[in-house]
Amino acid sequence: MDTGCSYSTISYRVLCNVSHNTALKYKREALVSGLKCQRSYGVSDTESIKERGKTLIEEGRLLECTALKFMHESIPMSLNGYRIVHDIAVNYDRTSNILIGMDILKDFDFHCGISKMTNEYLFLGCLRNNISREYLSALYMNFGYKI
Repeated sequence: MDTGCSYSTISYRVLCNVSHNTALKYKREALVSGLKCQRSYGVSDTESIKERGKTLIEEGRLLECTALKFMHESIPMSLNGYRIVHDIAVNYDRTSNILIGMDILKDFDFHCGISKMTNEYLFLGCLRNNISREYLSALYMNFGYKI
């Protein structure tokens, strides 16, 4: 989860555990199909990496540019057992972490802190449109929240 990331991005190679060449094949298909893409950089990318990406795009060498993320619309997915349908960006080159951004996180109710039951740090969440008695009970039992 990345609260500083406005748009969720999936690393295709990490998610599907595929080789560089396989991911490149799918990237080529995305480019040929005209799928909308944009530059996207990671926090550890240097200015020289960013400049190289910009140059590759200007030269039309999109297949070589590792900074592109492709926008996929209305993708059904499961996030920790919750079925959701959401737009998602896919990078076919990177092997970094998958970023779940605020575009998806805003659909959840999250609470974290020291549990009154276990005295351990707890992260508790639920889709906002799936809040149940069990979830509300867990909030009360662990954090003393009455909603």
